[in-house]
Amino acid sequence: MLEGESEWLAAVVANLLDDNAKLVYADWLQERGDDRAAFVRGLVTASRTLSPSDFPEPDPGYPEEWLELIGYRLVERIARSGHLELKEPALRLARPALRMVKTETDDTQLGVGASKIGGMPDLPPGYSWPPGNECRAIYYEDTSHVKRLAGFIAQVNLADVSHTQAARDLPRSGLLSFFCFQDMKNDNPDLIGAKAVYFPDTTGMLRAQPPKELTEGNHAMPAAQLTFVETLDLPERSSGPWAGELEPKPGVDYADVLDFFREINFNNVLGYGRSTSGGDPTPSKDDRHLIVLENSAGCRLHIQIHKDDLAARDFDKIKLVWVDFD
Repeated sequence: MLEGESEWLAAVVANLLDDNAKLVYADWLQERGDDRAAFVRGLVTASRTLSPSDFPEPDPGYPEEWLELIGYRLVERIARSGHLELKEPALRLARPALRMVKTETDDTQLGVGASKIGGMPDLPPGYSWPPGNECRAIYYEDTSHVKRLAGFIAQVNLADVSHTQAARDLPRSGLLSFFCFQDMKNDNPDLIGAKAVYFPDTTGMLRAQPPKELTEGNHAMPAAQLTFVETLDLPERSSGPWAGELEPKPGVDYADVLDFFREINFNNVLGYGRSTSGGDPTPSKDDRHLIVLENSAGCRLHIQIHKDDLAARDFDKIKLVWVDFD
C-alpha cells in the first residue's frame, strides 16, 4: 500500500455503493503512477453493467485483501450468480472485518504480547489473574459468587492490525485479552461468563502462570498463533437485526453468494455475528460483533460490544451474547 493510501481506501470502504469515491481513489492512484487506477475504473464500469465479461482481470500481484476490500470479489460473485438485485443491499451492508487464521505453535515460541489463542496470558506485573466472578454473560447463570480462576482463551496485539480498515474502530496499540469461566467441574455449563481486558501498554509484560489450580472448563489450551486477513463481511440473511435485508426477492435462494462469504469469514473480528445453534445473536444494529472464541471445554463464545462502548474503548462492557455448547 502506498504512503497515505489508507485514508483514500477508507472512503471507498465506508460506502461501497459510491462509485465517485472509487473514481477519486483511482485518480489518486494514477497521479502516483499506480496501475491499479485502471483496474478500479474497470471495476466501476463492471459494477454498473454487472456483466461478468466486463470485470477486469486482476494482476497476479494485486493483494487479495485489497481486492476484497474494494468490493471486487463480492460484486463479481454477484454478477456471475445472476442475482443482480443483490448488489445494492450487499454493498450497503458489507463492512470491513478481520478473518482469523490460527497456526498451532508452542507457547514458548510466541513472544510476549503476541496475538494468540490459548497458552498462558501475558500480563503486566502486579495484575491479578481474573476470577470467575469478573466474567459476565447475557441469559446464563450469574457468576458473581464464583471465586475460582477464569481460564485464558486469547489475546490480540492491536498493533498487529492497526493498519487495517476494520481496526479503525480499535485502539492503535496495546493488548486485548479474553478470559472465560465455565463451571464444568460441577457439571453446570450454564454457569459461564466472559471478560475482556485492554492493556494500553505492553511494555514490561510477563508470561503469567495461574496463582492456583485451574478447574475443569478453565484449563489452559494448546497455543496457536493468531494472524488476520482483511476482508468484507455480510450479516446473516434470515435472522438477527438485518433479517430479510439480503433477500431482496422473496423465495429466491442467494446461498451461492451469501454462504460463500459466510463460511470463509465465519471466524472474524468486527464483522458480523453468526447464527449457529441459534439465530444471529446480535441484540441490535447498535451492537458490534467483536470476536468468536472457544474455551477449553470446546464451547463457542459469541462476544459482542455496543458501538458506544467500542468507541469509548470500554471493553469491560463486552457481552457474551451466545454460547454453543456442542
